Amino acid sequence: RESALDSLFGTVDRALEGLPGPPDYVTFSGNGEPTLHPDFPEMVERVTAVRDRLARGTRTAVLSNSARAADPEVRAALARLDARIMKLDCGTEATFRRYNRPAPGLSLEGITAGLTALAAEAPVTIQALFASGADGNLGDNETAAWVERLVRVRPAAVQLYSLDRGHPAADLRPASRSDLARVAEEAGR
Repeated sequence: RESALDSLFGTVDRALEGLPGPPDYVTFSGNGEPTLHPDFPEMVERVTAVRDRLARGTRTAVLSNSARAADPEVRAALARLDARIMKLDCGTEATFRRYNRPAPGLSLEGITAGLTALAAEAPVTIQALFASGADGNLGDNETAAWVERLVRVRPAAVQLYSLDRGHPAADLRPASRSDLARVAEEAGR
C-alpha cells in the first residue's frame, strides 16, 4: 500500500513540476467520494507538502458528499485544506433516503452534525443539487427543513444548482431558475 501512495505522490510531483505555472487549485474529487479512501488524512498531508514545495500559491480543495464529515480524523484532514465544498441536498431524512440513496449506516442527522462540527473548525461551502418531480427534493416543507439545517451548519457560502445531464429516476427533472431563486431567497433569510 505504501508503494502505491508513493507512486501517486510521485505522479502529483511530476504533474506540478511539468506545469508552466502553479494551478489555482489541487482538488480532491473524482468518480467516488475522496474521503472514503482509507489514507485520506495522509493524502492531504502529503499533497499539502508537495504543494508547499512546488506550487506555494496553489490552494487545496475537496468536493465531498459529506458522508465522513462526522469522523474526527477525516474532519481534521478536511480542516487542513484551503476549501471544503460539501454536499447537503435535503432537509428531511425521508427525502435524503429517497433522493441521495445513502449507503447503510449514513443518516442526514449524522451528516448535519459532522458538517456543523467541521464548519466550527474551518469555513465550509455547502453545495446543493435541487431537482423537481416526485423523486425530487423541492417543496415548501423540504426547503424549510433544508434551510433549518443550513442555520445549524452555518456555512461560509452556499452553491445551488440543478441537473444538467442524465439522472437516475424517471420522476426527476431539473429545477427551474425560479425554483432555484426561491430556494436562494429562503436560504438568505
